[in-house]
Amino acid sequence: MQKKLSMLLAILTLLGSLALLPVSAAQNEDNTNPTQPETLTATDAPTGALAEVSADPPTEAPTEAPGEKAFPVINNVVPSANGVTVSWTAVEGASKYIVYAKKNDGDFAKLGDVCALSYEHCLTPNNTPYTYSVQAADQNGDPIGDFDENGFTFSCLPAPQLKSVENTVEGQKISWKSVGAKCLYRVCIKKKGGWYMIADTEKTSFTYSGVTDGKQYSYTVRCMGADHKTILSVLNDKGLTATFHAAPKITSFTPGVGSITIKRNAVKGVSRYAFFVRKDGAWVKASVTDKASYTHKNLTADTLYQFTVRCVDAKGKFISGFYPDYSFRYLAPVVISKVTASNGKPVLQIKKNPYIASYRIERKPFRSAWETVATTSKTVYTDTAAKSGVPYTYSVTGLDADGNCVTATKCNYIYYRNGAPANGSYTVGGTRFAFKSGKLVPGYYTIKKRQYWFNADSSFSKSGIVGSKSKGYTYADKNGKAVWQ
Repeated sequence: MQKKLSMLLAILTLLGSLALLPVSAAQNEDNTNPTQPETLTATDAPTGALAEVSADPPTEAPTEAPGEKAFPVINNVVPSANGVTVSWTAVEGASKYIVYAKKNDGDFAKLGDVCALSYEHCLTPNNTPYTYSVQAADQNGDPIGDFDENGFTFSCLPAPQLKSVENTVEGQKISWKSVGAKCLYRVCIKKKGGWYMIADTEKTSFTYSGVTDGKQYSYTVRCMGADHKTILSVLNDKGLTATFHAAPKITSFTPGVGSITIKRNAVKGVSRYAFFVRKDGAWVKASVTDKASYTHKNLTADTLYQFTVRCVDAKGKFISGFYPDYSFRYLAPVVISKVTASNGKPVLQIKKNPYIASYRIERKPFRSAWETVATTSKTVYTDTAAKSGVPYTYSVTGLDADGNCVTATKCNYIYYRNGAPANGSYTVGGTRFAFKSGKLVPGYYTIKKRQYWFNADSSFSKSGIVGSKSKGYTYADKNGKAVWQ
């Protein structure tokens, strides 16, 4: 019995030894080597140097150890300073990674091998599609796993070329050239810590409204995918910088005789301004000045004029936008066409103007100040408050519906006494004055024992030579007093 047990034990031992023998080559036919990408001819080192895909097959196909290994998964391809950077996931047991690329529909070719989990492929961004794949390798650079034959396809676009930053009424307008491919453009503004997105747009310009007068801003642009997440180009880190200046505003129009004076507000940090008038559909520069107002002359009555103003630098370059909707209709001064008398009171007849809503009537007693006597929409006015024997002269100013002056005030200084033009000599304030056809006769008149030369408009001259050939010449001091030598 003991001999039979020993023989049974020997047989079991032999069977266990046979089970530990290696599998034959015929049994391992399924563990075939994977198809390998072609190698780039320029370099196979992980230097990131520019490489062109070769059409020639590799001289030696890498082999794979028995068993299956997971391939690295590319999780990102982003534009970089020299081209694009490819990133992937780690594979357990890998010491290196072999990076491959194929151009358009060509074959994969080797770019290089690296120990890191990213690789920079140096290229000129021109919207050419490249497909990337990565394979795990051992410390000798031999593949130890498969690679993704579908890969990760990416087209890198050039950074948009910035053209200008222009100050407008709405803000700062950033413009750039098209990259010639369908994409979104991401506009960025520089703040403390770097560039920050302010907008995505399909256009080649964008106006940023969040600006402050007198403050400097820097902008840049990059290309983005339709999902607003995929970065398709690098950005120009230098960008374009400009100081924002608000568009100046016209604050008032003051009509004159054949002219109009335009006043503007001040813009922070700006000392020179260009005034424009619109002629034949185009803006024509009328004046460049550091003054707060400009007077435009030689105007035609009842004509609508359009004006604007812009900030300019020392070289005359525009540094602001402009408001195009400032207009003013020039109206000639209102004419008193006739003055008659009614019961000894002056009756004024005013020449009607269809652009005038009402008329402001003022009078000036001789040697006294101007006073407003009425505002009326009628063109006939009787001055019932005029005093008997007092010479008066009148002026009329045109007003709009809001009571604003739309004409200059012009006076012919014809004085009326009891409704008729003054003629003869009248004593006013103790001085005898002479009138002819309503006009004061120019000459020397004595007031409080001092002589003054009075002009036909009842003013007296100061600080200069006064007089006439018939009445003699002398010098009038700063107060108008005649100084005889």
